[in-house]
Amino acid sequence: MLNTLGLCSNQLGFEGGEALADALCKNTILTSLDVSLNCLENDVGRALVKSLHVNTTLILQFNDNLFDSEVDQELKELILKRGGLGSGDNIDEFDELDHNYSGF
Repeated sequence: MLNTLGLCSNQLGFEGGEALADALCKNTILTSLDVSLNCLENDVGRALVKSLHVNTTLILQFNDNLFDSEVDQELKELILKRGGLGSGDNIDEFDELDHNYSGF
C-alpha cells in the first residue's frame, strides 16, 4: 500500500496540481506527499488547502512554489486549527516558517 509519495521537481503545473488536490480529497491512505519545487501557483495552493480540510491524515510538503502571502495565510490558519491553537490569534508565531512549507 502506497503511503508516501515524492513528486518534488516534477513540473506538475496547473492541471497536474489540480488533479492531485482532487485525488487527495478521496484518498486518506497516503500520509506523506512532497510537491516541492513544482512552480505551483495560487489556484493549486488553494486547492491543496481545500484538500487538507478533507484529508486530515496527510503530511504535505510544498516549499518553493509560487504561492502568495494569502495562500500562506490560509496554510498557517489550517496549521493552527489542526494544532488546536484556535484561529488567527497566534499567526505571528509562524513568521519564522520557511516559505510555502507545511507539515501536518
